[in-house]
Amino acid sequence: RAWITPATPVVAGALGTWTVTFEVGAYGYDERARLKIAWRFASDWGTPQFTDPKGANYTTVRLETQCPTAVASIAFEPRGQVRPWFKTIAVAVADGSLYPGDRIHITIGDTQAGSPGSRAQTFRERDCEWRVFVDPFGTELYAPLAASPIFDVVGGEFHRLVAIAPTTVRVGEPFDALVKAEDRWGNPCERFTGTVALSGAGLQGLPGEVRFTSGEVAVAR
Repeated sequence: RAWITPATPVVAGALGTWTVTFEVGAYGYDERARLKIAWRFASDWGTPQFTDPKGANYTTVRLETQCPTAVASIAFEPRGQVRPWFKTIAVAVADGSLYPGDRIHITIGDTQAGSPGSRAQTFRERDCEWRVFVDPFGTELYAPLAASPIFDVVGGEFHRLVAIAPTTVRVGEPFDALVKAEDRWGNPCERFTGTVALSGAGLQGLPGEVRFTSGEVAVAR
């Protein structure tokens, strides 16, 4: 099984630290066995790096194991699995094997040595999945876990107001207009509370204001 910490919603484009923990199953994990954490190819999550502890997107791996000699190496593979799961973090076990119940901890955006963290993807997504593929026998034949870590990516803080309406309309015919509060990446805010005043000469049926509440998508039609 695998889980992510913290398992709370992620603000689009924010810097943060996330740890994926994999617990080894009943058959153990052989020497040269591998584990992959995969993102969809469309994700623009910050690319993990492993050499600059003070740089952005610094990523580490740690074993919690009964085997005194086992070590783990980590790498990024831009096409590490079949589409759409191209982008993968790959962990390999060497110099020993893992016991049932041992754990592998992958920390994405490890800040202990000064890194600012990892930059989350810049667009909203419900049930964003980090799919975990396992190869416990070192055969390079991977199976996805039945349940991989899932969380929501939500809109961030207020950056600007946007109004969208037709350029040309016929007199007397109704039309729709859209008002939304956007974060810096163009997502509808979900962290904004405020009142927007509306006015339009010659328009009928236009409300005087729109109220947005934090926790809701800041879009009004």
